[in-house]
Amino acid sequence: MGCVFSPPFVVFFSYHDPSQFENSLRRHNYVGMIHSLTLALAKAGRLDAAADGARTVMKKRLEELRKKRQPMDED
Repeated sequence: MGCVFSPPFVVFFSYHDPSQFENSLRRHNYVGMIHSLTLALAKAGRLDAAADGARTVMKKRLEELRKKRQPMDED
């Protein structure tokens, strides 16, 4: 019996049927969806705004992480 790790579950399947293995790989493949979403945003003229928004959110998250990881001053 084989095992494929797909968050948050572990899916067990038999190696006797190769189609089960290929289907388990395709089940969590989001490349097509991301391509379609990016294309739709670009056609609507909202891709640059979405990218800028993602950058600002990521910068804010990184700043918060850096603040949490700073060592405290010892007296």
